[in-house]
Amino acid sequence: MGPAARLRLAERLAGPVVLSAATRRITQDEDGVVVAADGHELRARHVVVAVPPLLAGHIDYEPGLPPWRDQLTQRMPMGSVTKCMAVYDEPFWRGDGLTGQVTDDVAGAAHLRQLATIGSRASSWPSSRAPMPASCPT
Repeated sequence: MGPAARLRLAERLAGPVVLSAATRRITQDEDGVVVAADGHELRARHVVVAVPPLLAGHIDYEPGLPPWRDQLTQRMPMGSVTKCMAVYDEPFWRGDGLTGQVTDDVAGAAHLRQLATIGSRASSWPSSRAPMPASCPT
């Protein structure tokens, strides 16, 4: 999700968006949830924890998470994969009867797959365990 899409989403929310405040505790009761973040306490009907499992494991949950989920947050490492979205004016590979999926078992096990086609535009998502540039060409 790009910056413009995130801004549109934030504008649709009913309350303020709090930035740079790490969530420390999530308490659930019969009325919903209370999220305690650095210097803030927010009440809501629901909460979505959208961070990697390892980071979610640093949040104190009340009631506690089920044992299987708690173990996941403790034992699932964050990956060492670089990802970049590439958008093409047209899915040029289809003219050669290709699917848009590429796998390379040399030089870092690169993997490229087509994610979506919108009209005549196509997007792909390359990922690699090998070092990649900080930004991808446009």
